[in-house]
Amino acid sequence: MKTIGIITAAIIIAFAITACDQPTGSDTPGNETPGNNKPTGGKDPGLIAAAAITHIHAPTFGAHPNSTADCATENVKVSAVTWSPSVADTFAANTAYTATVTLTAAEGYVFSKTLSATINGHKATVTNNNGAKAALSYTFPETLDKFVSNIAVYTQPKLTYTHGDAPDLTGLVVTMSYDIGPSDNVAFADFGQYGITTIPEYDDPLSVVAHHGEPIAVYCGELTAYTDNLTVNKADPAVTWPTTAAIGYGAALSEITLHGGTGAGTFAWTDGTIIPPFGSSEHEVTFTPYDTDNYNTLLHNVSVHVNNKANPVVTWPTAAPITYGAALSASTLSGGVGAGAFAWSNPSTIPTVSNNGYEVTFTPTDADNYNTLTHIVSITVNKANPTVTWPTAAAISYGAALSSSTLSGGVGAGTFRWTDGTIISSSVGSHEFEVTFTPTDAANFNMLRQNVSITVHKANPVVTWPTAAAITYGAALSASTFSGGTGAGTFKWTDGTVTPPVGNSQYEVTFTPTYTANYNTLRQTVSVIVTKATGAAVGVPVVATVTANSISITVAAPDNGQTVEYAIHTVNNAASSDLTWVSTGIFSNLAMFMTYYVYARSAVNPNYEAGMSSVSKEVRTVVTSTAEWNTALSQLNGKTGSYILPISGVIGITGVTTNSFGTTATGTLTVTLRGSGKLYLTGQGNILRIGARQTLIIDSEELTLEGLQKGQNGETQNNNASAVYVDINGSLELRNGIITGNCSGAGVSVNEGSFIMSGGIISNNTASRGGGVFMLNTTGGSFTMNGGKIFGNTADFDYGGGVCVYAGSFIMSGGEILGNTAEISGGGVYMRYGNNGGSFTMSGGKISDNTAIGASVGTGIGGGGVFVYGGIFTMINGEISGNKVGRLREFPTDRGGGVMVVYDLSGRGGILRIVTGTIYGSNEAEDKKNAAGIGSALLLNSSSAERGTFNASNQWVRSGDLGTTDNTIRVENGELVQP
Repeated sequence: MKTIGIITAAIIIAFAITACDQPTGSDTPGNETPGNNKPTGGKDPGLIAAAAITHIHAPTFGAHPNSTADCATENVKVSAVTWSPSVADTFAANTAYTATVTLTAAEGYVFSKTLSATINGHKATVTNNNGAKAALSYTFPETLDKFVSNIAVYTQPKLTYTHGDAPDLTGLVVTMSYDIGPSDNVAFADFGQYGITTIPEYDDPLSVVAHHGEPIAVYCGELTAYTDNLTVNKADPAVTWPTTAAIGYGAALSEITLHGGTGAGTFAWTDGTIIPPFGSSEHEVTFTPYDTDNYNTLLHNVSVHVNNKANPVVTWPTAAPITYGAALSASTLSGGVGAGAFAWSNPSTIPTVSNNGYEVTFTPTDADNYNTLTHIVSITVNKANPTVTWPTAAAISYGAALSSSTLSGGVGAGTFRWTDGTIISSSVGSHEFEVTFTPTDAANFNMLRQNVSITVHKANPVVTWPTAAAITYGAALSASTFSGGTGAGTFKWTDGTVTPPVGNSQYEVTFTPTYTANYNTLRQTVSVIVTKATGAAVGVPVVATVTANSISITVAAPDNGQTVEYAIHTVNNAASSDLTWVSTGIFSNLAMFMTYYVYARSAVNPNYEAGMSSVSKEVRTVVTSTAEWNTALSQLNGKTGSYILPISGVIGITGVTTNSFGTTATGTLTVTLRGSGKLYLTGQGNILRIGARQTLIIDSEELTLEGLQKGQNGETQNNNASAVYVDINGSLELRNGIITGNCSGAGVSVNEGSFIMSGGIISNNTASRGGGVFMLNTTGGSFTMNGGKIFGNTADFDYGGGVCVYAGSFIMSGGEILGNTAEISGGGVYMRYGNNGGSFTMSGGKISDNTAIGASVGTGIGGGGVFVYGGIFTMINGEISGNKVGRLREFPTDRGGGVMVVYDLSGRGGILRIVTGTIYGSNEAEDKKNAAGIGSALLLNSSSAERGTFNASNQWVRSGDLGTTDNTIRVENGELVQP
């Protein structure tokens, strides 16, 4: 327990409130309870966020409490200090006292709900804050239990400061003396425990006026001690220095306004009489603070920019006259007045006679501060004489005016002309006449005149030249007479003995004037027409030899000794202008698929009529070898139009995978094969492959196309290796000729192209299917048979010995399909729906003696003549006879000797439409196990049979059910009847 009492001293209570900016969030005035403290005019109240109560002396044992307090802020009032526990007279020992004050906000202000406050720098407790009022409390440390009898400064604090600094009391130590016991040395950090306070406090700003030369008072209760006196120096004020606007030269600083400076004081030029020079310079400005007691006067250099020099006072000079061509520098300037020098701005300028003056520059002596001036000064320029070399005059004829004489060789910037160009010389000879020179630049140069010499010659007489009468080749010029000539004189051929050639030739005529003393003799060429003499006739050309690419022509020579010229053309009776004539009758490097016509004539002679043969001879180059065949194909590559390709002899096509006419990009190409001979394949591929926009016509009974034979070069059964392959958008016409012997594919394969057979033969070809003709399994293609024969062909793997239609259309209106064999079905014709559908229409012709061997098992076996597998077979007319289904294996399933119609594997029913026509009973369905096969004439296993009467259940139908004992079926008016 503390037992020493404390002697109280005077208690000073100071109070300060700090106000913040307008409130936000929950501290807005609308959330406070300000009472009558709203600002006048209905404005929102100002917000007081913090308050600091200072200078409340801590309680000490025996000291009297101070119940009043002062406040420096204008917005807060402070109540009297109350102590708890209450103090009757002096503070007791060993007691913790709490000081409480009540704050009242001035009108228009409120306390923040989160108001923070301190008492003597210690955090105070805020209570009862309703916005208008708030209570602050702080509990000091317990008082001592001994009585302080004296205090004294033991160690001085920092004593020297600048105005505005807070005192630094960290070094302050005081000695506390007591009525009992030893004294204590108390450092500033422990002042609170001992109830010691100071004035000024550690955070009070110092001023020169209030604190310079004054001590710091140290209080303990009612005891006071003092430090040594403080030294408080003036502070430099906070200043933003001003700037100046640009001015012109000649103004003193006192005339220049200072802009934008900030600070509590005034700015002024230290020496306002100074005149700043042109350009940028710095000059001293003095800042005098309003509070000179506490703040220093400051000096600072401020930039001044003089952007305009002054114009000097000048009297401009006059210029001495000069002659054109002289520079301005030749003209002296005089009479000018001014502190500087006058000179032409561009002394090298050549002034013109007519001018508005030229620029003179005045350069001031004080060029730093005065402007250089310019001024237009008048000058007189006199015209100059141009430099001239006089011309010479071209001679003229007697009677001509001077204006007809050209002046040449003159030199000068201008033009020369006769002063009087109408003068006519009075005699022949040399004379002088005046010439005038007019300068181009007449404004600056004078016009000159001088005499020039001219020569006058004899004149040419005025003549109209005559025309000459026509003569025949062989006559001399003298035989041609003149007519129509006019002139004072006579005309004659200069050399009348000349014999001119044929043509409209020019020969010289001489005119001799009557008056030779004054006029010249003249010569002029005159046209004379010379007609041809009668020429010699030429005989009919004879074609001596014709090879694959050359023609040799002979002809009887004309009887007048003229030579012969030769020509060929692809057009009969070609115009002579379209022919190219040569001196030899041998023509090489010809296109071997062209027809040529040959011509002959007497060699062109300008003096005789030509004797061209009146008869042309047709010849055609012929392909006779493999090399020529390959050359022909190469020459047709890219061609369009129609061509004939003759074949002669036996031509083996070797080492060629695919033969074609190349590519026909635009237009169409038609090639007709003719001749007598054979094209045979010795290497795998096609004899010919017909491409898009190409047509091949085979039109010769003596021409054979023979494919690859069995045993040759490892042949395959690939229909792409057919003898003739018709590709997409290609076309084949077989009019005559034979396609035979191909073992590696069909005679003809059609892939979305077209094939028309009106004659010829397709025979003895072997393929896996479609031995004679194979319509590939693609989306299009057509085969039209109007004539010819398809016989002896074999499908040695499965279907269609004569014709196999996998897609597209087959129309038969004539011709024969006979003696063909299929390993399984469709000996004559095999037609199926396929992936893209197919159709067979028969309106004529004959399908006979074909065999479907039937070397398999199933419902798709049979059809010796025609096998329809899910497609459409329309028979409008024609004959199907003598066909049969063979019996090579022991299965009782052979059927449909003439026609068989069945479902395909996908269930699509075959369709038979019989309009008229005959299916003879001579068709056979051989059955080695039974007495008769099934459907010798017709077997129908399909969902559709049109234009006929059949078994309603569409079961296997035997011939006996439909025909007579000879197994013949005949159709009349769309109905099946017995014969």
